[in-house]
Amino acid sequence: MKVSVIIPTFNRSTLIEKAVKDVIKQSYKDWELIIVDDGSTDDTEWVIRKYIDSDNRITYLKKGKTGAADSRNYGVKHATGEVVTFYDSDDELADNWMELMISGFSNPNICLVSCGVSTKDVIKDKEINRELPQKVWHCKRGTTAMFIAAAFFIKKIVFEQIGGYDIQLHSDQHTELGFRIIKYMGENNLQGNIIPHVLMQINVHGGARIRSNDKAVFLGTKRILTKHENILRTKKKKYIEYLEINAYRASKLGLKSEALSSIKKIIIYKPYYWKAWVKYILYNFR
Repeated sequence: MKVSVIIPTFNRSTLIEKAVKDVIKQSYKDWELIIVDDGSTDDTEWVIRKYIDSDNRITYLKKGKTGAADSRNYGVKHATGEVVTFYDSDDELADNWMELMISGFSNPNICLVSCGVSTKDVIKDKEINRELPQKVWHCKRGTTAMFIAAAFFIKKIVFEQIGGYDIQLHSDQHTELGFRIIKYMGENNLQGNIIPHVLMQINVHGGARIRSNDKAVFLGTKRILTKHENILRTKKKKYIEYLEINAYRASKLGLKSEALSSIKKIIIYKPYYWKAWVKYILYNFR
């Protein structure tokens, strides 16, 4: 079973070579690596040129800047593997990552395989979290999964059927994709599988990240609430969590009416939730 590994990258010439080496060193050899350069202005192409020239499994595609979600979709359009996965250029992989993940496709009905992840603070050189796939709360069938780049492998045909990544999302791109994957699996009697090992590491650097970008998080949570409100409302805790995040980020951006609108929804949904009333007062007088 051939695996297509897709790396979207933008101005990460200092990191991309390590990512390429991580794929090359895999114990499983039936793969292709598609690097999608999202309009870099640094020397990314020069850094990886020797790998492109020496290994015909590696493809480099450069395009105008359209964002990571669109870059991933663009990579899948050029993929020839039966299974696709997505890898961020600043993370790390275990040498047997691909071999173990592919072993999870043990029957034809399995379309999704997930593994565990660890998170490392690179500056402090310290692991700050370790997590195995969890039960997907919005799935009645009890599917366990992990929707983080490189922590899930998905059959290409399923990825294409659900429409790929939502290119209008500014954050939570993997999470939102997961909503649609799980829905599709339920509708088509497909299964997921897990590898109960940590096989990839997320490296947290000192630079800007999506989670620290108030505008990106606000727009991302707002779109998820718009697209998947019916699903979110089935789990009171999750629905309130998304509304609170949306309200908080909107308030930080000075979007008072947006913040109050989200808090009002919480109050209507759960009238005796006193924290919502406190936040409504605070946001109203900011």
